Amino acid sequence: MIKSRFKELSKSIIQLTAAAALATSASSVIAADKPGEGVEVTPIFPSIAEERFRGEIAIAGLQELGYEVEEPKETEYATMMLALSYGDADFTVHLWDKLHDTFYKKAGGDDTMVKAGDVIPGVLQGYLIDKNR
Repeated sequence: MIKSRFKELSKSIIQLTAAAALATSASSVIAADKPGEGVEVTPIFPSIAEERFRGEIAIAGLQELGYEVEEPKETEYATMMLALSYGDADFTVHLWDKLHDTFYKKAGGDDTMVKAGDVIPGVLQGYLIDKNR
């Protein structure tokens, strides 16, 4: 009987140890899944309504990664570049590479900002009109 109780106790200790190890490993995985935990960021968008949607998608993704996203600032493109350059905002997903290149360069360019990638690679800008019309 004592041997049987000892086996049960040993089994319980092993299960508790395994559970504790799993919980510790799970919490580090959760922490790795939330790299933005405790980090506050401020987005900046142009004041054009149809541009807002893309920004809201970025905000949702950042929140899933644990970032605390402040209410987006809205302004014109040139002012948006200056705000990013001076640190008044942290990110935008509204930079059209060719179209806004002058704004980007005059606001400090690569010396003060980082282009992290394309949101819509290969996109054409401006109005496209069918030649047959």
